[in-house]
Amino acid sequence: MKIKNMKITLNDRKIDIKDSTTLFDIVSFYKYKKFGFAISVNNVVIPKPEWSTFKIKKNDTIILFQAISGG
Repeated sequence: MKIKNMKITLNDRKIDIKDSTTLFDIVSFYKYKKFGFAISVNNVVIPKPEWSTFKIKKNDTIILFQAISGG
């Protein structure tokens, strides 16, 4: 079975990824710090425990942003 590449948007930048990529793969590849940030996919925040199983789909828009607490 051939692994296909697909286009997504990551922090307003178009990139190509493999079709089996997870959010955890993105975090690891780009060496983001494991603490202090959150990830949204198509404007929905994905809980950290789901990152390793959440499969990215073609044309998804992913935003990694610093998590800030307070009011």
